[in-house]
Amino acid sequence: MDNSISEDNTRKLRKYCEKILEVPIFGVAANEGLPCFGEIKEIINKFPHVVVIGYKVSYAITETLKNGPNSIYLHHYRQLNWLLDRSAVRIAQWIERCGYLSLPTPASSTIDWDKLLPHFSHRHAAVAAGLAWIGRSNLAITPQFGAHQRFVSILTDMPLIHGQPLKADCGECIDCISVCPANAIAMDSSQWNHEKCFDMLRKFSSSGIGHYICGICVKVCRGSDYRN
Repeated sequence: MDNSISEDNTRKLRKYCEKILEVPIFGVAANEGLPCFGEIKEIINKFPHVVVIGYKVSYAITETLKNGPNSIYLHHYRQLNWLLDRSAVRIAQWIERCGYLSLPTPASSTIDWDKLLPHFSHRHAAVAAGLAWIGRSNLAITPQFGAHQRFVSILTDMPLIHGQPLKADCGECIDCISVCPANAIAMDSSQWNHEKCFDMLRKFSSSGIGHYICGICVKVCRGSDYRN
C-alpha cells in the first residue's frame, strides 16, 4: 500500500485525538508480540496496528498520597479510566467512519486475578509506540509525565505509521525503590516482585479503599513538565 495513505491517516487521526479529544499522549505501534488475552487474543490478527493514547495523572492528586491510596486518588483513577474508555470508543467510531475495522480495548480490566492479566497490555503498547519505557516500578514511564499517566489502546486495520522505541530508561533515578510500601521494586526492572506488590494491593483494598490501587511509586515519578 502507498505509504502516503498511512502518513495521511496518521496525521488526521493524531489531529483528531489532540485537537478534539485533547489527548496529551498519542502513538501507534504494530501489534506483533504485544501481550493480549481472553477474547482479544482470538481476533488480534485482524488488527495489525495499535493506537495508544494517554491522559495525565494529576500531580496535585498524587501529592495527597501518604502511605497508600486515598479516596480522592481512587476517584481520579476511576475518572481517568472512564475518560480513556470514552475516548477509545470515539476514536474507534472515527476509524470505522473512515471505512476500517477498530476495536477499543478496556482501559482497566482484569481477566485473571491470580496472574493480573488484562485483556490487552497498554504499557507494552506504549513502549512499542515509542511513548515510554518500562521503569523499575514495572510501570510505563514517559519523558514528559514520568509515571503520571494512564493509557488505553485501540486496535485497527487502518494503515498507520508506527513509532520507534525510545532510547531511554530510568538512569540513576531510584526514588520509587525506597518509597514502595511492599518493597517490591529493585534496581533491575526485571526483578520487580509481582507477589509482593499484589499482596499490598490486597491489603489496601480490604482496608476500605475497595480497589486494587496504590499510587505511591507513581507519586515520586514525575516528568519533564513537573513544576514545584
